[in-house]
Amino acid sequence: MQRVCVIGSGPAGLFTLKALKALDQSTCNVICFEQRANIGGIWDLNDDQYSSMYYGLFINNPKELMELPFFRFPENMPSYPGREAVLKCIKEFAEKEDLKKYINFGCKVESVTFDRTNEKFSVKYSDKSDDEGVAEFDYVIVATGYFSKPREISFPGQESFSGHMIHSSMFRRAQEYTGKKVLLIGGSFSGQDIALKLVDAKADKVTISTARASDYPYTLPGVELKPAVDRIELSNVMFQDGSSDQFDVIVNCTGFDNDFPFMHRSLRLYNGNNATTHLYKQCVLVENNRVFYIGMQQHLYTIPLFYLQGVLAARIISDEICLPLFNVQREVIERDRQKADLITDMYDTIKHQTNYMKNLGIITGVQLADMTDLWLQWENDRRYNIVTYRQQKYQTLY
Repeated sequence: MQRVCVIGSGPAGLFTLKALKALDQSTCNVICFEQRANIGGIWDLNDDQYSSMYYGLFINNPKELMELPFFRFPENMPSYPGREAVLKCIKEFAEKEDLKKYINFGCKVESVTFDRTNEKFSVKYSDKSDDEGVAEFDYVIVATGYFSKPREISFPGQESFSGHMIHSSMFRRAQEYTGKKVLLIGGSFSGQDIALKLVDAKADKVTISTARASDYPYTLPGVELKPAVDRIELSNVMFQDGSSDQFDVIVNCTGFDNDFPFMHRSLRLYNGNNATTHLYKQCVLVENNRVFYIGMQQHLYTIPLFYLQGVLAARIISDEICLPLFNVQREVIERDRQKADLITDMYDTIKHQTNYMKNLGIITGVQLADMTDLWLQWENDRRYNIVTYRQQKYQTLY
């Protein structure tokens, strides 16, 4: 009997479990550990200790890009639904597929080690009563995502800042900042969305600091763009162009670092672009092919990616897919890295990740809809008007 451990029951874990259902249940036993009391991962704000989302959040790419042939959102739902609507659909999918039967809720994985003598993993876990247990597995699939450890940055004089400084993962309600002067460090998805919400909430001043201030491709009404921060003195922030301004709040929209402290160091992904430096086909740990990491790209694709990588894992486990030798895996990883290094903008990212999805479809034999045109339309709409792009309505690809 092959035993497979899945860690996490957010979307990555759930659609991996869906893929693992295809395994012969008489020869394969799948167990999922989830530290929360319910499914949903960061989409569930009921326990915001583990969530980096905020109230009033709407998805930033259309729901049609999150669909699969067997997972579709209601047709009358807007293309950009809110967090609660997405969570509801994910929960309904899990019920329909009977995925909860695989999940041990309230169980936090404390450590994962590997014994090369018997090729078994030892998974130590604790439950909500702090009782501990140990289980043995043949494969481990990490599906916890990478939105747990905020990427912290610092500037000269930061310790003197007289206002309030947080990471975007701690941002919950824009109304808390009404009448305040807010500086956002970073102009990617979270920085853009939070900035516009602060404008709507009538913050006194909203500024984004980004290294791309001079060629920033989006127009944000009511938001001032500044270059990178040079230093901080009390409430005064100096920028690299010599200008300065005073702020009450600084929000670091700086993304997240990989953080898998429960994995033994020999099995762990560290910071950096690990999807192209340690993972064969951006999923299989090259140092130990019995470990899979789901969704580790700084991705555009979400649910379709999670499912295809889950299928890849399932077919490796069932010996339907045979992995190449270590040196060949390394060569593939190096080619992937070289391609990733050529990315300069969102259009390049779309092309790069779509090519990966198509290749994964060929390897697994699962052909999904080609989403290239819709992704390109999405980016065109954002560049045309980042305030109103969520008003667009698209057609399902299935």
